[in-house]
Amino acid sequence: MKENIDAFTNFVVDRLDDSSFIVKEAAGETVGRLSEYVVPDFLDKHKKVMPYLMRVVKDLQNSKHDMTVQKTLFALNEFVGNLDYDIKLYLDDVITLLMGYVQATHFSRDVKYWALVSLSSTIGCAQKKIIPYTDGLMNVFSAIVTAPGSIAE
Repeated sequence: MKENIDAFTNFVVDRLDDSSFIVKEAAGETVGRLSEYVVPDFLDKHKKVMPYLMRVVKDLQNSKHDMTVQKTLFALNEFVGNLDYDIKLYLDDVITLLMGYVQATHFSRDVKYWALVSLSSTIGCAQKKIIPYTDGLMNVFSAIVTAPGSIAE
């Protein structure tokens, strides 16, 4: 697989952009698995993968296809969790998007769970680069813990 990583990356990101939610769901699962097991080769393709992945995550913000959203957030979680230094290129957009998912009222508990897991991976990967976002993150986490009917119940 590593020998053909360019072709495989192109194939998978094209599937992320497919109009079918089932295809997007499978592509999200694939991106997540590649991010876990084809390291660092697949992660080195972040300049190709992240723009597509972020666009899909953004486009799904109003989706009613929970499983597709969950698989896409799983993909984001696995991909960003291993980016190391390159996370700085995407940090602002990732934090903003994931905080939006966590705070959204129309998503299921499972979607919010994957958004929190992805946020946790992002924070862990960002290390000291997360400091400028601390106040906003603390407000979101406080709201989760204190709101009745929140994900924390």
